[in-house]
Order: sequence, then structure tokens, then C-alpha cells
Amino acid sequence: MKCEKCGNELKAGYVYCSKCGNAVQLVPDYNLLDEDLLGDIIQNEAKDSSEDTVLNTELIEKLRRKKMLIGGAVAAALLVAVLTSFFLYQETEKRRAGSYDYQFGKAQEYLGEGDYNRAAACYRQALILRAQDPAAAKGLAGIYMEQEEDEEAKQTLEELVKAGQEDTESLQMLIELYDRNGEYDKISELCDAVNGREMPLLFGDYLVDLPEFGIAPGTYGQELAVSIMAGEDCDILYTTDGENPALHGKLYENEIRLEDEGTTVFFAVARNRMGICSEIARASYTIRFEKLDMPSVLPSGGTYYDAQQITVSVPEGCSAYYTWDGSDPTEHSAKYTGPLAMLPGNQVLSVVSVDESGAKSGVYRVNYVYMP
Repeated sequence: MKCEKCGNELKAGYVYCSKCGNAVQLVPDYNLLDEDLLGDIIQNEAKDSSEDTVLNTELIEKLRRKKMLIGGAVAAALLVAVLTSFFLYQETEKRRAGSYDYQFGKAQEYLGEGDYNRAAACYRQALILRAQDPAAAKGLAGIYMEQEEDEEAKQTLEELVKAGQEDTESLQMLIELYDRNGEYDKISELCDAVNGREMPLLFGDYLVDLPEFGIAPGTYGQELAVSIMAGEDCDILYTTDGENPALHGKLYENEIRLEDEGTTVFFAVARNRMGICSEIARASYTIRFEKLDMPSVLPSGGTYYDAQQITVSVPEGCSAYYTWDGSDPTEHSAKYTGPLAMLPGNQVLSVVSVDESGAKSGVYRVNYVYMP
């Protein structure tokens, strides 16, 4: 091989031309740390071009080993730096991944990409890190609703309500779920749970006003005709035995007559076209007829041989009704308007007083034996 600069024949193992000192381009450039060794080689070559090649070989080997040590140290340092940076990055990412903000942000990122499964996983992790968080709960419930997993969506939002962390949007979502599944009773329960009557915009379509009774509850001394009224397009269900009218009620159609003494308690609900019932309205009515004075009859009972005229004294404001067959007279029996002729044989005259309200007195009975 010849030197590229002067054309001198190069000896095997030499890295510099022995004539001009030009570096042979078969080995990589050396750094400043090796200049002392390179200088020795040039000087040795200049003094004696016939010096034993073994010396040059030893110098080259010494240089190679030194460069290998330096290169190894640099490589080791670089490796340590790379590994340190890698582990620091991993630790930083691990800490970030363990934060609510990171999980919530990733959930929104995945949601924007349409990756619902990853988004849901991140929302769930966010809820672990910050329990009953409204934003994460609504995000997760929204994914469930989009995938028609209504039960999971309801459970997520119901837990939010139980924790008292609900807001208008989460309530709207929960009402929508109940509505599309026909669970109107749960809407009423939700309304009660969150004092929904203060939020008519949310619950207005699902709240039914209480039915109203046409007669004020109380005690009366006469028969009653009780009417019940409700809002437009609402049915009325009622009971008088204490049962829940929403479950066991009879459909109200016409006013209900109370004719006997005693107490009757009505329980009634209004039911709209969606089948949602109002709360239960209650009304108690007691009928207690005032005891009227019985009429008096003359002559008194006994045996008679001569014809007699029977007169009845009727209490003021009343009418008197009578029978001759021993039955109790009513307002539908014969009405007393003047003296009665005594009937032959063994007869019982029964007389009762009835006032304008329909209240009755006790029955006055007289036994006559008339033998003409």
C-alpha cells in the first residue's frame, strides 16, 4: 500500500508514512488524548525507518486498549443516563396515571376518539380516585346510555344521588332512564329523595297533584254524598279499608253516599295518563245523627170496645210516619197528616219522627185491642 500524499511504499503495521508523516486512512481519527502516543510513533519513524515493526504494533495495541477503555466508560455513562431517564419517565408517568386529573383527561381524550371502552375504564378509575365525582359519574353513565347498558347507567347515577352529589344534569339523565324504561314510580321516589317539588322544570311532567274532596272532612249529623276531584286527564282510585289506593283502589266514577252512622275514612290518589300516581289524599267523615224526640200517641195502648180516634203529637220541625204491621216506619211509610181510626182486632201502631235533614227518632209503638 502506498501513501496517498507522497507515494512512498507503506510498511505493514504502520499508521503513518515513514517519509512524510501522513496519516494512513485505514484507521479512525484519534482524539487529543492520544497525541502523545502518536507523536512517539512519528519520532520513532523519523529516526529509524527500519525499526522493528513489533514496537509499532505494541504502540498500536496500547492505543487500541486505551480507546476501548475510554469508549467503554463513555458508553457505560450514556447507558446509565439513558436508563436513569427511562426510569424517571416511567415513575413520572406512573404518578400521573395515579391522579384523578390524568384519568379524567384520558377518558375525555378516548371519548373524543370514539373509544368508549377505554374511556369507560378511565372514568371508572377516576371514580376510584375521587368517589361520587359528578363529572366522572356523568361521563361514565353517558357511555353506558350510548351503549344501551341502562342498568349500569342507573346504578352509577343512583349512587351519585345516594351520596348527595347529584346536579341538574345527572338528575335529567336519571329521569330519562326511568322514563324510557317505564319506571315512573322511581321518578316519584327520586323526586322525594331530592325534594324535587322545588325543581318543577325537572319533575313537572311527572308530578301529579293530590285529588280533592268536595266536602270538608269532619262530623255531620246527616247523610252525605262525597265527591272526589282530580286534574285533567287523571283517574281517581280510592279505598275505604285502609289499603293503598294506588295498588288496590276502586275507580271513582260518581259521588259516594254515606247514609249510616259511623266513621268512613277515604284514601285516594290521582293517576295520570302515564300511570304515575299522586301522593295519597286522606279524608275522614263521621255521621252521628242527633236523637230526635219521639212522637207521642193518644190514647195509650189497651183494650177498647168503643171507636177511638188516635192522634199523634209530632215534634217541631219534623214529620211523622207510621205502620200498622209492626215494622219500623221510614220516610217512605205512610205519613201522619191527621187523626187515625183505630182498627179492629189486636194491632200495633209504630210511629217515628223524621226531621228535614233525614235524622230519625226512635220508634214509638202502641198496642191496641179493639173489640167493637
